[in-house]
Amino acid sequence: VLLRIDFRSSDFLDAMEACDELLAALQPEIDPEQQAEQAEQQLAFAECMRREGVDFPDPDPIRGFTIGSMRATDGSLAIDPFSPDFQAASTICAAEIGADLPGQPVS
Repeated sequence: VLLRIDFRSSDFLDAMEACDELLAALQPEIDPEQQAEQAEQQLAFAECMRREGVDFPDPDPIRGFTIGSMRATDGSLAIDPFSPDFQAASTICAAEIGADLPGQPVS
């Protein structure tokens, strides 16, 4: 049985947002220096995405990027992470900041 998930659907986004704290709890604990480095890297990624033409929000200073920060007022995604423009920009920006994208081979 092939299960298809619509990652853009409001049901999926609502579920992800409801589980946000659980997902955050699964992240490994990092020391304050690593946390500051991660926050700096996330901010650099957001700034790069905007330079590349994607209206991308800044990360929350404590929690980083969350589903809630990516949603429009109607509950849909404010940005389409599956669009060719987003994909191209995220590849450029990940390389610029030295990060690996999910689903990409680790260099």
